[in-house]
Amino acid sequence: NKEKGSQLKLFTPGPVYVPERILKEMAKPNDTHRSKPYSEMHQLVEEGLKKVLYTSNKCLIFTSSATGIMEACVRNLVKDDEKALFFSIGAFGDRWYQIGVSNGKNSVKEGVEWGKAITPEFDRNRTNLCV
Repeated sequence: NKEKGSQLKLFTPGPVYVPERILKEMAKPNDTHRSKPYSEMHQLVEEGLKKVLYTSNKCLIFTSSATGIMEACVRNLVKDDEKALFFSIGAFGDRWYQIGVSNGKNSVKEGVEWGKAITPEFDRNRTNLCV
């Protein structure tokens, strides 16, 4: 608290000191992902990414967490009547599998022990590889 001389700290991903001028900016209303200013900014960022990544392909920018992106992939790439195979060597692969299950997909998880690689020879009979 300010009476005791401490500074406000955010613990995401912090702790970090947040200057007063930044807090004032953060308190202002912001543009939503459907507003014209955001759409214009999004287009500029996408064009900039293409230059930085040396590509003419479309760059996908998500206004969500990584979990939101993973869920979008599962929902859009795995049909309801398909089986999705999720390879896992730890928490990341396990998370993909959990997202498949929570979205009602016929999900199968195959894993190898920590430190081992999943290679094309692991199982060539699988048809729908997600991760």
